[in-house]
Amino acid sequence: MKKSFVIGTVLAAVLAWGTATAQQTFPNRPIRITSPFPTGSGPDVVARVVADLMSKSMGQTVIVEARPGANGFIALESVKRAAPTGYELGMADVGHLSINPALFKKLPYDPEHDFKQISGVYRTSF
Repeated sequence: MKKSFVIGTVLAAVLAWGTATAQQTFPNRPIRITSPFPTGSGPDVVARVVADLMSKSMGQTVIVEARPGANGFIALESVKRAAPTGYELGMADVGHLSINPALFKKLPYDPEHDFKQISGVYRTSF
């Protein structure tokens, strides 16, 4: 039996994202996608393809910053602490958002309240 899971999800820190960017044309500076996956891994390649497509469609540089390690804590904590301007996005998967809360008593982020899912990026059989 094949099951499909959303592996990559683009996240944004939740707060006043819309109001922070409503004053000026968006985007007017580079956008960063922070990824908890190592450079060259499958999800990292997908993040870079998405960044390239975003860059071409918006006419603005989109940078992928790989910050692997600590079960995604490093990358997701960075996204959580980012100013809510819409210029800092993050990648995450089912492990970071659903499995980590079951494995660890304390996380440096709350997957339900600290982030807002913008889009599923891809699915894979598992």
